[in-house]
Amino acid sequence: MSGSGPAQGGNRTEAAEVLDASPFRFRKSSYSFKENCLEVAEGPGAGVAVRDSLNTAAGHLVFTAAAWAALLGLVKAGTL
Repeated sequence: MSGSGPAQGGNRTEAAEVLDASPFRFRKSSYSFKENCLEVAEGPGAGVAVRDSLNTAAGHLVFTAAAWAALLGLVKAGTL
């Protein structure tokens, strides 16, 4: 990823990054419906991969286990 690394004067603290999907076994999320389709996969090591099941060629995001838990907590609390 570009744009926010130390060479640009930024602080790189991204919770997700785009990686190759090959090591992941995606499954459709139980929260998916109609046009809001989401697939998730537990990654090798620590992390959770997430992608759009209607556009899998677009890639996916990988969240650390802590970042994923925090995101789910916000969604369940209705904050997001």
